[in-house]
Amino acid sequence: GVTAAKMGRMFGNAASYMLSVNNWRDGQGALWAPNTTLTLFAPDAMIYKEYEFIIRSVTLTRGKGGSSAVLELVLPGAFSGEIPKELPWDE
Repeated sequence: GVTAAKMGRMFGNAASYMLSVNNWRDGQGALWAPNTTLTLFAPDAMIYKEYEFIIRSVTLTRGKGGSSAVLELVLPGAFSGEIPKELPWDE
């Protein structure tokens, strides 16, 4: 019910990651955008298998060194209220 959905959103929001990339576009050439997904494997960040995250926000910057983006990633349940069956830190 409502309580489970609220718990799922709280849980999804609790595990967020900030990812810096050195371009404004994904592998298919599309501009990074909120409410899209990204698959990430990063054992140093406790993401032990390829895991699909939702991009919550995107900050694009351009400077002398070129273009870059900072992506805020959240677990899939952050918006739906569902707790994912698998988590990125599960081995």
